[in-house]
Amino acid sequence: MLLAAAGVAAVVFRPGPAGAPAPVEPAYPIPGQVEKLRVEVLNGTTRTGLARAATRQLREHGFDVVYFGQRTAVAKSLVVARQVDAAQVRAVAAALGIDSVSVQRDTMRRVDVSVWLGPDFRPAGPLHP
Repeated sequence: MLLAAAGVAAVVFRPGPAGAPAPVEPAYPIPGQVEKLRVEVLNGTTRTGLARAATRQLREHGFDVVYFGQRTAVAKSLVVARQVDAAQVRAVAAALGIDSVSVQRDTMRRVDVSVWLGPDFRPAGPLHP
């Protein structure tokens, strides 16, 4: 009897091919778990708080801003595609009211989109809350 139980257990608990466990699929998609663009916002002006204001503006539109800070001066605001196509980048540019869009592939960066804010950028809200 003990031998029969061991045989049944071996059949029931047998691992899949090459010992790999069977993949487990979630029953339903998790709400709100859509793939978001990872964005960095860089202030290319001397106006303090500009990158923070643009970050708030982008987050209100559902973008995932993973970094914001100060960088070297730029003459005009620019949105750059790093790991996505130009169509996706236009949505970021539209949320900020920026006209200039460029594609400069850079797989070493951990962001999908880079935003450089120039003196022409006007945030939708106040610079400081």
